[in-house]
Amino acid sequence: MVNDAIFPTMAAPVAGATDSKVSSVAVAAPNTTPTTSVSHSDTNIQVAGVDESDIVKVGDDGYIYQIHGGKIRIVKAFPIVELTQTSDVEYPTDNNFTPSGIYIENNTLVVLGSSWQTLAQPAITAKMAYNYWWGGYSQTRALIYDISDHANPKKIRDVAVDGDYLDSRRIGDNLYFVTRTYPRYYMYGYTDSATIKAADMLPSIVETKADKITTRTMPVTDLSYFPDFVEPDYVVVAGLNLAQPDKALTTKAYMGAGELVYASMQNLYLSASKYNFGGASDVAPTQNNVTTQIYKFGIDKGAVTFAAAGEVEGTALNQFSMDENGDYFRIATTTQNWYSGSNESHNSLFVLNKDMTTVGKIENLAKGEQIYSTRFMGNRCFIVTFKLTDPLFAIDLSKPENPIVTGELKIPGYNAMFDFFS
Repeated sequence: MVNDAIFPTMAAPVAGATDSKVSSVAVAAPNTTPTTSVSHSDTNIQVAGVDESDIVKVGDDGYIYQIHGGKIRIVKAFPIVELTQTSDVEYPTDNNFTPSGIYIENNTLVVLGSSWQTLAQPAITAKMAYNYWWGGYSQTRALIYDISDHANPKKIRDVAVDGDYLDSRRIGDNLYFVTRTYPRYYMYGYTDSATIKAADMLPSIVETKADKITTRTMPVTDLSYFPDFVEPDYVVVAGLNLAQPDKALTTKAYMGAGELVYASMQNLYLSASKYNFGGASDVAPTQNNVTTQIYKFGIDKGAVTFAAAGEVEGTALNQFSMDENGDYFRIATTTQNWYSGSNESHNSLFVLNKDMTTVGKIENLAKGEQIYSTRFMGNRCFIVTFKLTDPLFAIDLSKPENPIVTGELKIPGYNAMFDFFS
């Protein structure tokens, strides 16, 4: 059985790309004090230079940072004879903070996670069908620590943005993360509307620096919407410069949806499945179909700017199904025709230009199967599909307007675990 770890080093440029993220420290000679950065392996990433969060990080200073229980362990790992736990970084006890991953950049530790904000029960009567008060909402939180003194880490900044945490990337000193939140429109179902403000429907940002808390609501003028957006919720793309802790957080909010994140050194892409049941689509004009909307954002020094949007047939498996090469964006998708009763799936590869217009494609690949793994390597793409055999397709993308399948290998095999999907 071939799974998505079949190409651990096949995304280019790549530093050992796999879907799991594991960090480790290289074994060095004992009794050696480093005068320069310690050689070590890093978190497995998809694009060289674009870091991804992990539960364990190894610093160039020979220290290991690990999420463990309610703390971040800081362990001196080099030289090995001096292996010892130096300190613990405790999370805030407020709002049930749960960490998702960490980043290390120079003497800065970033802890990303989620908090839950509880709303007080209002003394008003509901006139909705159900007398039920939604008691809170989630926030994505970034805690920034100065770890120049490993024994005494100091929190220097605390940023919270409304919404569930989707994903994040770090490029040098610049951190980008994406959240998704539903407007609290249900509040308008209460009789005492005077207690409800328009700002209650908008995403908010809370920043804490030097124990000073600043809360601001994103103004309506800073909000945009995607035409034919998938879901009535907000997607917030935030940028933060770690080297300038006094610089304000950059945020852009859009009415739409988001599921998968892919980022290059210059752009961040957000994909969302669009269910076109009951209506035709310009991309796939069948009465009932599923397409993927792709939103492109320019990123530069912590700033985020919307660039373009596109749409393709089918749905993407994960972030490895997407790739940028030069001015082109490539995405591999699977179309499942569940509504037809036959479930005759097929797979496709699309090439979009910098304006997110489809300029090349391969369709109807491996009918009756679905994509199980994808890796891009420069002008090559490798796709594994699955049903009763595991075909491996090699695709030449050197001519973006005319991608070609140059090779195919079928390996017999069957795994009963996936019989449910056949």
